[in-house]
Amino acid sequence: MPLSPTPVWKDAPFLRLLVPFAAGILVQWYLPQPVTWPWALITATSAALLAFRLASAQVRFRLIRFTGVLINLLIFACGTLITWYNHPANNKNWLARHYTPTHQVQAVLQEPLSQKRNSYKAIATAQYLYNGTRIIRVTGNIVIYFSKQTDPERISYGSIITINKPLQPVKTSGNPGAFDYKRYCIFNQTSFQVYLQPGEFSISPSKETRGWKNFIFYCRQKVINILHANVKGRQEAALAEALLIGYKDELDKDLVQSYSNTGVVHIIAVSGLHLGIVYWLLSLLAGPLKKRSIKWLYYFAILAGLWIFSLVAGAGPSVLRSAFMFSLVVIGEAFSKRNTVYNSLAASAFLLLCWNPFWLWDAGFQLSYAAVLSIVLFFKPIYNLLYVRNKLLDAVWKLNAVTLAAQVLTIPISIYHFHQFPNYFLLANLVAVPLSSILLIGEIVLCALSFIPVLATWMGDVLNFLLRCLNDFILSVDALPGASWTHLQLNAVQVVMLYACIAGIAYWLLHKNKAAFIIGLCTFLGFMAVRTHSFILADAQRKLIVYNISKYSAIDFIQGRNYFFAGDAVVQSDKSLRNFHTEPSRTLHRASPATALQGLLGKDSLFEFHGKRVLLVSGRTPVSIVPGTRIDIMVLSKNAGVQLGPLLQALQIRQVVADGSNAPRYATIWRQQCQTARIPFHYVSENGAFISDIP
Repeated sequence: MPLSPTPVWKDAPFLRLLVPFAAGILVQWYLPQPVTWPWALITATSAALLAFRLASAQVRFRLIRFTGVLINLLIFACGTLITWYNHPANNKNWLARHYTPTHQVQAVLQEPLSQKRNSYKAIATAQYLYNGTRIIRVTGNIVIYFSKQTDPERISYGSIITINKPLQPVKTSGNPGAFDYKRYCIFNQTSFQVYLQPGEFSISPSKETRGWKNFIFYCRQKVINILHANVKGRQEAALAEALLIGYKDELDKDLVQSYSNTGVVHIIAVSGLHLGIVYWLLSLLAGPLKKRSIKWLYYFAILAGLWIFSLVAGAGPSVLRSAFMFSLVVIGEAFSKRNTVYNSLAASAFLLLCWNPFWLWDAGFQLSYAAVLSIVLFFKPIYNLLYVRNKLLDAVWKLNAVTLAAQVLTIPISIYHFHQFPNYFLLANLVAVPLSSILLIGEIVLCALSFIPVLATWMGDVLNFLLRCLNDFILSVDALPGASWTHLQLNAVQVVMLYACIAGIAYWLLHKNKAAFIIGLCTFLGFMAVRTHSFILADAQRKLIVYNISKYSAIDFIQGRNYFFAGDAVVQSDKSLRNFHTEPSRTLHRASPATALQGLLGKDSLFEFHGKRVLLVSGRTPVSIVPGTRIDIMVLSKNAGVQLGPLLQALQIRQVVADGSNAPRYATIWRQQCQTARIPFHYVSENGAFISDIP
């Protein structure tokens, strides 16, 4: 018989706290209120709860339900308050409040340099602003890119640098459906970025470091050095780093995409699987301490090992979730207290959101909790569908049951964020999960034996072979026909309705509850209605989109569920450019490529799209248009080597757009000319992608 859902809430107090707390976070972000509002609500609810506590037993009995409402309002207000204080814009010392291009900035590097293709990257925290007469204390992070001419040996964690170059505000591309990089940076207390050449900054002889951070970075670099010294293959060493400590800077992007396409990207994101193996190894090694009078050392060793590993692995939301959960298990065992999985999950989520409420938007955070909850809820029902006598086949079925169970609640989130579904996830996980577990244990053993060169070399060769086998297997699965179902699109409303449908149908199947079946069926019908409406809107759409892609020209004419591309061919052929900039928009608009569109007529650089005339002016290509011709939208590309002024006088231009292939200095001149002629001007590098709905 399935368990009743009532004990879940009864034995999981943190679950009851988490819901109103998360609601408070969401409300404060999407409907921001002044800080006085949550403080007033906290004061009022606290006073009401105190009055209730002092009231007679009869009054308390009558108002028992009202008490629950007050507690939920109190927790809700706490969520809004923590979100307000964590938002950098509410910090009076926030860098963006005080910075002007005339300021010099003193900042401290918060991490070692990471090597990129054309630069070195690091996050720095601003400390002071100088303008020659005044010093301002500030806070806030800066993304710094150092040119390859910079000596990386001179710059490390804790280096204090003075930046003599104007900072650039972090911007989002504005391309439809694209990742909101600006919001991501705000969530990480970052507002500016800068690219520095030698001579544009100075380095102080002193440093500002913290002992525990030094230790973590030392351990991290030590592990990387050991893996590089003993795992000879470049791709194999990069995968080994990702598996053990989540270091992905050296991983090939196409390889990461293959892991994502096959549904096994979770093995290179340090999470519960990794922490579970570390917990097992720590329990094994510290086992002798458990039977002695110094039993407390056993629990201390496990907790210390778990958290050191978590910090070395980058301390991301998914690994911290696992660390919190295993810590609660260890603490409960130490005090002979049992804790429900639901309460452990909710407690870890609650504590993490108290630390950083913006992790609520993090895809890794969402997927980590969804996967664990999904396994807890659905593993046994799925596993019990088949009875297998053979122990080996039973183990295979158990692994498949875990994989299937994890998919139930992660599919909506995964499609919402990544717009694809791995069709061969069962096959890929069947090999990747056990092999990655063996590799993780092998890498830990390699690090432990690194001081014995012969054994370390032998272990490195074995790991190199297994890592190559894993990579080859994933690439082979990804190469199969229909490896992934792409261009899937779900909006937030559809995700919520899909979860309501899953909850209703699952409750009906497990508990034979007719009301749950009706709820599940109704929400499914609602989901289909919303989805059908989105297809109807897509069929009726007509748009012109000028994308914001640095150094490239890219334009989509969209009609219904088809698009025609005009721009640089490299944008279409380069997988990285296409996936990052244009494909999210086409997925959002449900558009597929077409060689021609009904209603789109083109001759040379002049297009007519359902009555709208679009002129593309690129480089020094001569413009031969009859004077006085009406041009609804003129798109300038490749630092268009023409004088805009004469064109504005000769043609009836209603809108000028400069795409991302133009240098800012040209855009500045063109903007001034358009302002003089009173013609709207849009520069995508500053204003984001240009989107025009064609009636």
